[in-house]
Amino acid sequence: MKLLLWGVILIIALAPFLDSLDTPYIGSFILSPYLTYISVAVTPIIALYAYSGVKKSLELQDSELKIISNENKKQEIIRCLEKYEVLIKESLLNYKQTFITEQINEDQECNEYDFYQVMTMLLFETVYEQTVKPKNYYVEKSSIPKTFKENMMFEAIVITSLHVSRVAEYIHEYKKISDDNLAVGFYYNKYRVLAKRLKILGYINQGTYCFWEEKLNNF
Repeated sequence: MKLLLWGVILIIALAPFLDSLDTPYIGSFILSPYLTYISVAVTPIIALYAYSGVKKSLELQDSELKIISNENKKQEIIRCLEKYEVLIKESLLNYKQTFITEQINEDQECNEYDFYQVMTMLLFETVYEQTVKPKNYYVEKSSIPKTFKENMMFEAIVITSLHVSRVAEYIHEYKKISDDNLAVGFYYNKYRVLAKRLKILGYINQGTYCFWEEKLNNF
């Protein structure tokens, strides 16, 4: 750009002499009109170049501000996701019942697991299917009253499903401003079992589960 500018200025400066190379035109040339000619011809070019420089500088500043803004948004979303990680675990752990695995033989020790592990680990597929009832079981009218434990479980799952919905919403916003798959992959893997079970049981809708379903379809 600089070379082009100086080239144009040089051509303009020599233009008055190009038609009189065989005559002593240069010696008889009046200096003042020549300087006026140079000033009038070159000033707009310099102004245009200065304008281009200012415009490019503003564009760079705007780009940097957008990057900084997106980084701040990303950090805020990550902080919110971390908060919901804690809330999801706390919500499931509010259901205090422990689950004990059956002994295959006398030498094997019985292991106790909490409700958070049952809902988030593939290992407990059978326990989850036998223990956790779908949402319709609680919301439909029935002559049989629900037990205290059933109501406590229902409350824990409903609150958890709200937190999982918020996680899906924040991830959706995160994907709008970033191509970083690290955070997205982390929350997909961490809650894919839980999200699938909540969807099957009717506690989250298809829109909320869309994030996990899309990832599953890509594998």
